[in-house]
Amino acid sequence: MSTALLQEVYQETRRLYIAGSDLAKDDFRLNRLLPRLQQLGERSPVFKRIGDGVATLLAGSSTSEGEDSATQLQRLTLLVLSVLRTQGSTASTSEQAEPLSSEDITLRTRLTYRQLAPVQQALTTTGGGRYEIVKHAWKEGYFEDVRLLPLAVDALADPYSDIAELAMNSILPGYGKPVLPYLMDGFDPQGGKLEIRKMKAIQVIAGAEYADFYFQTAETTKGDMKATAIAGLAGLKQYLPHLLEWSKDKKKEVRAVAYTALAQISAPEAQEVLFTNFSDASRDLDLVVDALLVNMQPELAKRLHAAAWEALEAVASHPPKDEAVQHYNNELAAHFRVWNHHDQEALLEMYRFMVKHPKPFQSMVRADSYHKTTLLDEAAATLAHSGNNDDVELLYQLEKVYPHYILRVANAVHRHRSPQEFYEHFSQGLGAASHRGGRHATPNSARIFEWMEEQLVKHEDSEVELLYSDGETHRYDLWFHTFLPLEEMEAKWDPRWLDIMLAHHQTVLVAAFARPGVQEVEELLKAALIERGDLAHRDASLYFRALHRLGMSTNELRKLFWDVMESKKGSASNTIDPFIMRLISQFPAEDIERLEQLIPDSDEKIRGKFRYTAASQLRAVIQQMKEMKA
Repeated sequence: MSTALLQEVYQETRRLYIAGSDLAKDDFRLNRLLPRLQQLGERSPVFKRIGDGVATLLAGSSTSEGEDSATQLQRLTLLVLSVLRTQGSTASTSEQAEPLSSEDITLRTRLTYRQLAPVQQALTTTGGGRYEIVKHAWKEGYFEDVRLLPLAVDALADPYSDIAELAMNSILPGYGKPVLPYLMDGFDPQGGKLEIRKMKAIQVIAGAEYADFYFQTAETTKGDMKATAIAGLAGLKQYLPHLLEWSKDKKKEVRAVAYTALAQISAPEAQEVLFTNFSDASRDLDLVVDALLVNMQPELAKRLHAAAWEALEAVASHPPKDEAVQHYNNELAAHFRVWNHHDQEALLEMYRFMVKHPKPFQSMVRADSYHKTTLLDEAAATLAHSGNNDDVELLYQLEKVYPHYILRVANAVHRHRSPQEFYEHFSQGLGAASHRGGRHATPNSARIFEWMEEQLVKHEDSEVELLYSDGETHRYDLWFHTFLPLEEMEAKWDPRWLDIMLAHHQTVLVAAFARPGVQEVEELLKAALIERGDLAHRDASLYFRALHRLGMSTNELRKLFWDVMESKKGSASNTIDPFIMRLISQFPAEDIERLEQLIPDSDEKIRGKFRYTAASQLRAVIQQMKEMKA
């Protein structure tokens, strides 16, 4: 039976489903099909029934059973569709059908559209905020939904590198081996960043199982793709001859990954190449160090440990700035990087040797340092921070030879010895003979004062309320300074330091060590505040904190505050310490009008002492005071 006519009838009935069954009356398309249906109906009862149904629809009248046009259209469509289904053919027209390919993916479609849509949009568009959406989706396990799998693969080509890196390192490896065919499909070894990211993702997922693929890629490519492919061969002894050859490549990036791969192979040939290039004469010293930071075989570690001590003893046996000493400079710096990563105790022993024989090492500089750090300073700093109580004595001896290491000694003594010993050692020469006209600070004592200030003055964050001139309120994180808690001060610092600081007029440190019963402290801090005449500088809030710690009442601090504000000196404050804001909030209501005068008026004819954020802080405090008054 030919189904072409039936297909035409079915298409017309579908059209009438959309347009409405009432429009079937006298429809010219159905009228055109009716004669052919009636002709076939003379030979086939099925076509006769279909023709009668079309004729009824065209007439637009109800049947004897009372069926309207909608019911008639439904009956006709069902009849035509049934005939088409029984007459359809599913046989293949080709001689041999090709099987459909499929992948073993066990993912489900578990996300709602509300969860899915933002991730789909983030991975198919550009613009800000997409990384946070994708990262959140990954953390929540959204990528377990099969609908996101193609987008996860496409994310390797995302123009925002952070999204591409997240897909490469985390999202795609989460699918495991079932995602490998999608990465291998269309892989182009001559491609750019996208193909390199595919290679890296394949290596993370497949590991050594795809080693032959990595090798073939490395053999047939150059540059970054070659280096990426070689990285997948790390630790695989069967590729040792090729890795040895690649360690001599002209390209630095290729040699670097070859060394890293060799570092994970225990074969003597691999370790010999690394040891040979671990010297100042080698152009690849830094590359070898980077490789050994990834992995270092025990036998090579023994050889390098012996070589490090051989170099140390050779340097110690020569006078400073000797050419032989400089020959070991880069090699020793490399040794220290390696041992800092693998065995800190071994490194500390090397540093102790250097501090015992400091002069030859004083001229040796770390070449890759931004600030030209000497190897001896590096040793002293590490012993001060990570050494033990006995190392303090070594640093004492170093300070006698090189006094500029005083801060390294200060760190060590403060960390390992008592507050009393710290005072006894570093107060020598600072004397407190006279509070006025006391001894002048030496360069090293000035450094000690600066270092002590760093230990005693800490930075904190506090959320403050701002009230803008237009009436809007906001919360704002403000960075400010404060002292160590009093209990910590008493436990870690000798109180005798106060006399030293008074003698040298170190006002901030006087404030830090302030204690009741010393009249000069209060006088010095008050004078410093009034002399400056504003709250714009960092130290003002520290002085107020110290005076409060000394026991000054709120009323006395209020009077001092107004003395400072009414001074003709000083400049406007941009931000105010929350401690002073809390102090102001305790002022009586009668001060509100005076406080308002500290804020510039709208036409800025009056320049107040508080502006910008400080003005908004003060407005918020004044508003609170007014509410409390009401």
